[in-house]
Amino acid sequence: MKIFFRITIFAVLFTLSCQLQSQNRFGAYGGASLTGLSDGVLSNITVNPPLGIHLGALYEWELSEKIAFRPKVAFSQQGDREDSQVGTTFGSFALDYKLTYLNVPLQFKFFSQPYFLAGPQIGYLLSIDKGDVDAGNLDSSFDYGVSVGIGYDIDPFFMELTFYQGLSTLITTPDGALPLGGTDDLTNQVFQVSVGYYFTKKKKRR
Repeated sequence: MKIFFRITIFAVLFTLSCQLQSQNRFGAYGGASLTGLSDGVLSNITVNPPLGIHLGALYEWELSEKIAFRPKVAFSQQGDREDSQVGTTFGSFALDYKLTYLNVPLQFKFFSQPYFLAGPQIGYLLSIDKGDVDAGNLDSSFDYGVSVGIGYDIDPFFMELTFYQGLSTLITTPDGALPLGGTDDLTNQVFQVSVGYYFTKKKKRR
C-alpha cells in the first residue's frame, strides 16, 4: 500500500514539474458501469454483474505529442447491486453491497487515435446500502487500485472503455460467512463505457 501511494505521489509531482508548453483542456463525461466484487484480479464472484452509472470531469494536460496526464474525478456506483441469489446453479449468490464512491483516476493517455489509458486510482466511499447477505462492514472507506482503458476522440466528443481492478480489501469474510463457504478478501471491479465532451477545443500544432 505504501509503494502504491508513493507511485501515485511521484506521478503527480512529475507532471507538476513539467513546463506548461502543452495544450490543456477540460471535459465532462458519464456512462454505464458493469460493477461487481472480486476475490482477485479478473476474478469476479458477483453473479450477473449489475449496471451502475458514473458521472465525472477531467483535465487533460499534454506532456508531449504522444503522452498526456489525464486526471479525473467521478461519482461512481459500484459493488454488487442486485438482489440476493442464494442456492442457485453452482451455489451462486449476491452480496447486495450497493456502494457509491467519489473516485480520482490519475491516468496517463498514450497516443491519439485510438488512445490508451493507464494509471492508479483512489476512491472514497460516500454511501453503502447492504442487502440480505451481510458479510460485515467494509474494512476501509478508502479504495485504491489500477485503471486501464482505450478511447477515441471525435473532437469535441470522446468515447472510452475502461476497466478498474481494486487492490485494497473491502471485506474480509470469515469461514462460513458466504453461501459458498471459505474465506475471501473481496475487492472492487468495474467495467465502464463512457461518452464525454471537451469544453475547449484542441489547438492545432504548428
